[in-house]
Amino acid sequence: MMNLIYNNYAATKVHPAQNLVIEAPTGIGKSLGYTLPLSYLSRPHKQVIISTSTTYLQEQLKEQALPLLNDILPFPVIAAVLKGNKHYIDLTKFMEQLAIYDNSAQTKFVKSQILVWLTETQTGDLDELHLNAEQVPFLNSIKHDGVKWLDKQSAFYSDDFLRYALAQAKRADFVIINHDYLLNNTAKFAELPEKPYLVIDEAQDFADRAARISQKHIRLFDGIATYNKIIAMWQNNHDSQIKELVGSDLSVQSVVVDILNRLDGVKLSLNQLIDQTFNRFVAHRRLHSREENFEC
Repeated sequence: MMNLIYNNYAATKVHPAQNLVIEAPTGIGKSLGYTLPLSYLSRPHKQVIISTSTTYLQEQLKEQALPLLNDILPFPVIAAVLKGNKHYIDLTKFMEQLAIYDNSAQTKFVKSQILVWLTETQTGDLDELHLNAEQVPFLNSIKHDGVKWLDKQSAFYSDDFLRYALAQAKRADFVIINHDYLLNNTAKFAELPEKPYLVIDEAQDFADRAARISQKHIRLFDGIATYNKIIAMWQNNHDSQIKELVGSDLSVQSVVVDILNRLDGVKLSLNQLIDQTFNRFVAHRRLHSREENFEC
């Protein structure tokens, strides 16, 4: 396997390089099998992009395979893990959230937890907290939107974790990403002046992911779920604050009632759209029949 990979790219004067599809059993050492020859091929200035199926496998490659590789090679190789924007904390957003009082005991605890974590983390990767954003909605308010949205005048601009991760990736010999990152950033990789070597590891579900990402979706039930979250947050976390704020002020009461009525109107419209979509595309279709396939 190592010889096949090395000779395919090193002997391009003899024959053009070809795309390789390699299959081997689990645990046989595939990671070392492709990283070792590519370490030599990438020198001095060509990068290797490794795309794997999950963020967990990204960390596994960096923490296990690459240190082993450095033990073997006569020269050092540098690896960097790069994830999507939402995996990183936005320090400016977090600072703004600290100034907002919240009655939720969970949110107070998470804020304290993050403050401690920030004294230790070197990546700003929210995955290190091992928190589920569905169960801890506060995380959604501090996730990064991307470097193009950063304020260069911010006190945290020079210390931004995503900027640091991107800078590390530019200097690295191996950049370890996941399939979703690759599929969502193909244009960026295509624009690189020197095309890197690309390894698609754990490729068994890559085609399905590519198909899903390239399709256009309207997730109507996500709208209903968002409405329910807003109402739950309003009622559970902010009832006492709203009562204190509104008091006997009729004008403020009117605004609050108007917001709730508008939200109810949005939910009603979404339900109507869901019903119409079901009747148009689903109700009269026979699924999985030989005569007719369901397509929407």
